[in-house]
Amino acid sequence: MDLVVLGGILAVSIIASGLDMLIDFVKEKRRVRSRLDPEGNVLLPNDSALIDRMAETIRQNFTGDIGTELRNMTFEERKDKMEAIARQIARDIGIGDIEIEFYNTQDTGCKYQGSYCFANNKLSINEDYLKITDDEILFDALDTVVHELSHAYQHKKMSELLERIYDAEDENDITYSEEDKRTCIWIINQKPGNYIKFEVDPEGYRKQPLEWYAFAMANAALRKLGGEE
Repeated sequence: MDLVVLGGILAVSIIASGLDMLIDFVKEKRRVRSRLDPEGNVLLPNDSALIDRMAETIRQNFTGDIGTELRNMTFEERKDKMEAIARQIARDIGIGDIEIEFYNTQDTGCKYQGSYCFANNKLSINEDYLKITDDEILFDALDTVVHELSHAYQHKKMSELLERIYDAEDENDITYSEEDKRTCIWIINQKPGNYIKFEVDPEGYRKQPLEWYAFAMANAALRKLGGEE
């Protein structure tokens, strides 16, 4: 067999295998997220308004079935749509303009759909998932946007609480609301040595306070848009 032909066959095989890994990961994620055990984690009344706002922002960007519309877009149109939605949600939750970058699985692996960096207010999205012409996979990309921006909201709340404590003349004079108490738990969870990485313990990663909240917010927002747990 011609080496060029053989190389082409191998390349197609590798690409197909990579796509299968991406699809399998998303489907497994959708299965396990419905099994999240609260274990003391709860959504508070203020979260409901935030969920409604994020869901409405997403809905306003589409005219019909979201998965179908995304599938019918070009790859570049999907990227533009995700970026526009992310920027609006960022404004909705009060974190202002954010930096948005797209990367691929070559550097991070298929299990990283996205991330949010507290230090530079940057949302990163794995663009390889936007190349898959599957309604369910494309719809799940919105889950990633909401999940990661929920982390941005957590960072905002943690920064605000720490600033209040720093500015107080006497920390004992501060009255802590239920939201403040939850924020304190997030602050403790994000400290080095306390945060559980996915590759170390996938189940522990999902159940820790910081991640449980982000999963719960994304689940709730996407349910309002017709997504299943």
